[in-house]
Amino acid sequence: MRGLDAPAARVFQRDVDQAATAASDWLAALELEAERRLARGDTGILDALGRQFERALISKALARTGGRRIDAANLLGMGRNTITRKIQELGIEDEKSGSDPDSGTEP
Repeated sequence: MRGLDAPAARVFQRDVDQAATAASDWLAALELEAERRLARGDTGILDALGRQFERALISKALARTGGRRIDAANLLGMGRNTITRKIQELGIEDEKSGSDPDSGTEP
């Protein structure tokens, strides 16, 4: 935090702490859900939770990019064909129905 004045350093530290808490909360929630499903004797837990995870990430990336699949794929570190296949497999609706799925603009 070199070069930051005291108020800026406090804001920076607060932001870091909040990010750490959010990450911790997310992991804790995942662990609790896994434990709950294991205790019930559910099977296929990895597949079910993995699909939910992928659906959430892809949906958020599409929302962030205005429905542009290529941009969303780049954010997630996957190719255009992969994100298109996953959108179909997961039943994710495009953010802009009737739009060009690659550009986010009308045909």
